[in-house]
Order: sequence, then C-alpha cells, then structure tokens
Amino acid sequence: MEAVTTDLNQMTLTPHKPIPRVTRSTAKALKMQQLNLNEQRTEGTPKVKTSRHNLKPDKPVALESRNLFGFKFVGSLESSLSLDENLQESTQQQPVTPDLKTNRQTVATSTNTKKETITPGVRTKETITASTKTKRETPNLRRENLKSTNALKEKSVNVKDTSKSLSKIEKPLNKTAAQIDKKVDTHLDQLLKCCQQKQPQSFSKVFDVWPSLKIGEASYSEVYLIDDEETPMAVKVIPLGGQDQLSIVQALQETKATLGASEIQANTQDGHFNFVRLLKSKIVKEKYPQQLLDLWDQYNQENESENEDPRSLKDNQLYLVLFLEFGGTDLEHTALLTTPKRLMSVFMQVILALAQGEEQIQFEHRDLHWGNILVENTAKRSIAYEIMDETVTVKLSGVQVKIIDFTLSRHGKEDIVFNDLSQDPELFEGPGMDDPEGDLQFDVYRWMKDIVKDWKSFQPKTNILWIEYLVDKLDTFEMEWLDNDIRERLKKRTYKSALDLVKREMLDHRGALTK
Repeated sequence: MEAVTTDLNQMTLTPHKPIPRVTRSTAKALKMQQLNLNEQRTEGTPKVKTSRHNLKPDKPVALESRNLFGFKFVGSLESSLSLDENLQESTQQQPVTPDLKTNRQTVATSTNTKKETITPGVRTKETITASTKTKRETPNLRRENLKSTNALKEKSVNVKDTSKSLSKIEKPLNKTAAQIDKKVDTHLDQLLKCCQQKQPQSFSKVFDVWPSLKIGEASYSEVYLIDDEETPMAVKVIPLGGQDQLSIVQALQETKATLGASEIQANTQDGHFNFVRLLKSKIVKEKYPQQLLDLWDQYNQENESENEDPRSLKDNQLYLVLFLEFGGTDLEHTALLTTPKRLMSVFMQVILALAQGEEQIQFEHRDLHWGNILVENTAKRSIAYEIMDETVTVKLSGVQVKIIDFTLSRHGKEDIVFNDLSQDPELFEGPGMDDPEGDLQFDVYRWMKDIVKDWKSFQPKTNILWIEYLVDKLDTFEMEWLDNDIRERLKKRTYKSALDLVKREMLDHRGALTK
C-alpha cells in the first residue's frame, strides 16, 4: 500500500485580517424587505404584531385549530393526517377532488353526504420590514447554526462507538384514516426502537447529568452543553409533531442519518474522525424542564435568542433528545483559523471525509454550509485516511474538523436514508450572490436542484458543490492557502465527486495537493 503525505510546511504565513461576512439572517431580511415593498397596506386594517408565523403582518390573522401534524380542520373530520407525507384520505378511501381555485380539498364521507373541507397548514415565511429586526432564519431551511458563547471552551473529545444504523425508513402508503393512525404509531414505534425505548421517558430519566450551558440553537431545536470532563456532549432538544417542528418521520430520518454518518471511518486505527457521532438518543414526553428554561433565559439575555420561548410548548410535548459528541465551534464563529496551514488542514479533512463517505456508504451531506463544520484544538499531529486501497496522511496543524447536521443528507447502498427536498420548495428560494446581501449557500441549494432529479439517488457531485462553497468561505480569511489550479477546476465543475477530487489531486503524484 502506497502512502502519500501532504506537507503544509512550505506555505507562507500571513496575518489573519477578518472581513465582514454576510449572514444568512441578513440575506433573508433583504429578500423579505423586497417582497414587502410590493405590498400595499389596506386602509383601515388593524396592524398585527409581527411574528415568525405571520406571512403578512399588516393583515388580520385568524387563529386556527391544528392537529399534531399541522393541518387545519373545518367541520367535524378528526382523522390524524401527516403533513410531511401529504396524506389526505377519507375514512372510507373515498376519492379526493382538488379545488384548484380555493386550494382546498373536498372529501366525501360514508356516514354523511355533506362534504367537509380540509385546508392544509402552510409553512409561512417570517415577514421582515425595514423597521423590524430580523428574528430568525427561515424555519424550513433545515440547517444548523450553533452560536458559540464566551463560556464555551475549545476542547478535544474522546467518545465511545455508537450503535449500528437501523432499517430503512418505512414510506407511508395510501390508507384509511384508521390505518393512517396505525402508520403514524408505527413511525413512532420505529423511532422508539431507534432510541432503544419502549415508551417515552421523562427529562430527569434521560439526563444523568443536567446541561450547564446553552451553546446554540437551530431552526427546530435548542443545543445545550454537558460539560463532563470525561465525555463532554452537545445535547439537541427537538420538539416533535407541531407546526414549525420536525415530524416523527423527519426525526426518524435525522436519527438514522446521524447513525449512518457515525459509521464512516477514517481507518481502523483512528476509527471515526471527522463526522460527529451520536452517543445516544432518547424520546421524552413531558413539560420543558425548569433546569433547561434557566439556561435558555441566560442565553437569551446574552445573545437574544431567535427561537420562541420553550414555555410556549405543551405540557405533554413530545421531544427527540440527541446526545452528540462535542465538536467545537463552527467555522463562521471560530477564532482558530489564524494561519494558511490551518485553512488547508480544514479543507483537506473535509474533502477526505466526504470522499470516504462516498466510498463507504454513498454519502452526500447536501447542507454543508460553514455553520455545519466545527473545529476545535487538537494535540494530534496527523491523521491517516484509507481511500481506494491507499493511505493519505494529512498534518492537522492543531485543528480538528467535525461535520454535523445530517437532516438533509443521503446515504446507503440498499437501505437508503434520504430527505426528499422537492417537498421543501422554500429551501431553493433564498437570496444568492446576485443579491447584494445574499449568500452563496442559497445558490448551492439551487445548483443541487439542477443536477438531482431523484433525491433518493446517489449524486456525489453535490459534495463538490459544497466543497466549492467551502473554498469561497475559507477565502474570507484573506490568506493565500490553495493552489489556483484547484480553484479553476472547482469553478468549472471538473470533478465528479469528492472521491474523484482526491484521486486526481492527491493519489496521483502529479496532483496539485501533493506539491
């Protein structure tokens, strides 16, 4: 087996000069400002307080009664229907006739000839005017953006292996209302099985040690730190089943995707390296605990939370609690990238991790923005990756990468886990680089859409699109760190996959990354 070593010692060091960076929140704010400029306020209409649930705050908002999965019911029909699977059947499997003019559906029931209507709940965008402060990112862009705090320490973590990934996600079928209810229960049963439980537990039961700090938040969750000396953990607390919350099916997908990524190994000696590992997962059904509310309040005072106060959640709310390996601070907020060597180290670790994921489990991340790449200090000098029966050794230069958030990811050769992004059109509507306040991240979503026709299929070129994005973000540190030949080939989309990039530029001794 031939070894290839990448040497970063010949590179010239220059001071780090931070420049202003475009945030996803400001990009979203500009897009919504432009939309609002086209709206005329109706004279005499009372103004409604802006919130993340109001698409048009200047118009009266009617309160709606919704079931667990976000559907609004008009009439007496009380069947539980899943929003994510768009299951809209009657109790006797009568035909559904869509009314395109009203965006409603007419359902015939066997017990009554009178027709009842169902209006699907719609995920709304946040309305932001020029005088209104941006409160949060679009909820439906399922991405992580863990904000670091002054109390958060950079540290190395040693954790144990996790369990194997489970069976393929079961796809809902067209059934009667009673069968739909049974199907929903089946998904919950699968999720409980994934978490090695028979029924939901209490928070006090799942926490051996309570978190000591809230370290960040995501569109659907709060993230806390268990600062254990032996095994520090990041804990995601995710409400399930309501509007602007993950469904049980989505929670099952995220859990399985995280387990799948946890199985990707650098090699037998170093084991799991660049993918954050799921240590355990639990299902809880209980009121949000006071211990976490106190941490939430502290974070809110220091950082002004973009999430709603957890006190608004139901007393019998269902939660998915993920206990994850602590991986450090995301690229957007880290202070560790101070030299060209460290920039190159981050780049090399990411492309090698993606290449191994492609080779081992046909992995695509599909949401690898810089909020989902964590870095922390490490005393480890190098890591050896085994790829295509060869060994590639990379010097770490003091930083270790951890990739997180597999909500949109795809993996598997037979038992395939994926998220059908065609069901989330808002993901592709964010302002890109053609907008003065836009961000390349939203262009990448659209680029993926252009090349992926079936989101279940393996399309590793999506990883190359995110590598191109990563180079753009690392360039904001204003240091010379990457060969221009690679930049040009990335822009021309020459590489077919991360594995192809590694093969051409690292395993071939004439490659740009072997110089």
